Amino acid sequence: MSLRVLAAVASVLFLMGYAWSPGWRAWRPGWLFSTCAAVTMMALLEHQDMPRSIGVPGINLWNLLVINNLVAWLALRESAGFSWDLPSQVKSRGLLFCAVMLVAFLRALIGNGPLAPLLGFDAFAAYFINCFKWFIPALILFDGCRSEQQTRRALLLVLSTYVLIALLTIKAMPLSGIGSGEELSAQAARRIRRDVGYHRVDVSMMLAGATWAIYCCAGLFTAAWQRMVILGLSGITLLGQALTGGRMGYIAFVGIGALLAFAKWRKLLLVGPVCLLGLCLLVPSVRERMLMGFGAMQGGIVTERSDDQITSGRVNIWPLTIERIKERPLFGWGRAGFQVAGLQQVSLAELGEEWPHPHNAYLEYLLDSGIMGMLLTIPIYATMVVWAFHLLRKPEAFLTAVGGAAFSLFMALLLASMGSQTLYTREGVVMMWAVAGLLARCWLEHDKVEHEEETDFFAADLQSVCLEELESAPQRVPNQIP
Repeated sequence: MSLRVLAAVASVLFLMGYAWSPGWRAWRPGWLFSTCAAVTMMALLEHQDMPRSIGVPGINLWNLLVINNLVAWLALRESAGFSWDLPSQVKSRGLLFCAVMLVAFLRALIGNGPLAPLLGFDAFAAYFINCFKWFIPALILFDGCRSEQQTRRALLLVLSTYVLIALLTIKAMPLSGIGSGEELSAQAARRIRRDVGYHRVDVSMMLAGATWAIYCCAGLFTAAWQRMVILGLSGITLLGQALTGGRMGYIAFVGIGALLAFAKWRKLLLVGPVCLLGLCLLVPSVRERMLMGFGAMQGGIVTERSDDQITSGRVNIWPLTIERIKERPLFGWGRAGFQVAGLQQVSLAELGEEWPHPHNAYLEYLLDSGIMGMLLTIPIYATMVVWAFHLLRKPEAFLTAVGGAAFSLFMALLLASMGSQTLYTREGVVMMWAVAGLLARCWLEHDKVEHEEETDFFAADLQSVCLEELESAPQRVPNQIP
């Protein structure tokens, strides 16, 4: 057993014990900090040195820690005086989302589809437990963060996961060994999977949102050097994202930056292009990867625009997927609809390539659960995005940080889903949903302040500002109608 594995085992054992303790200073209760640390461990979950199991199928160090934290939370939360106050919108819409994933899973099994050979624990773990266990940290963070200080620290600890992933990516992708856009893509596919554990496309999506999420947290600090550190971490995350070669991640990064510029920081319209230019000059292969497939001058010859290269062949599989969706438009084919509908064999026969999925999260979801499933899933994502956008535009730095981080992470997934990703929950979105738990807590407590309900969540200055606005509102003179 290597020293890294021993360190991982020792850390998990410590955190498991800490979860049952009252906690230390600001990190109380113990299960709250232990859950934050579990989210941070997601940076190493897929690493080759992390044990996949500890002798029991489906039980690895991370699962063991989360199960322990879940039990500690359920056992100790009432003694801490916590009442369950999850907003009704999140509760109802989240349950609908979970119901759609559950029904899709059951249909795939009952229909004797490609999951039928996995009718043992493997299928239950992969397509049932793994769909819902990733929500556990979000629920615990929502319930445990009962003050602004706790939420600040939890937010920064969760976002540190992305910084660790970026550092692992930079270590795996030395700039000196990258000469072209194609080489960047090929090396990233091999090295990031080997040294980081996640697929490069997933890392690109995660870091695209994380770069802006960390940027939004700069306002949490008053000292200039602290803000520079945050901006530096955002830059490191951006460099890691650029080295993935994931073009949907590039598109998501630019799209989020544009939305943040128009919503909050207009200066990004000037600073953003300069930063992108500097990145392209630093890593020329990134520029080549971004423009791959577009017409350009090469040796005095104008090359033609190639939709196939621009979309990496996705433009060929999408029409086939849409045809299968039309056959069962309302309820779809069930989980793994791409295989159930025979598209994997069709793509091999007609395109000469065996595609594993349609490379579009929205088409995948329509294929699996149809229009009805999509309509039941959209509300939970829409709620998170709308709440995050509203908090992003608040003048208070804390609300801007939480709202901006959640908005950036969700938009990264939703934008990148046009050419990759999935709307099902999996490893790469644990941090996103954890931030969503913090977002729900801030939205609930801020709503209490606006309606003059009792809360000691925020700092006194924020409450006084909101109360002053409410007191001054009735004194305004309404428009006179002649």
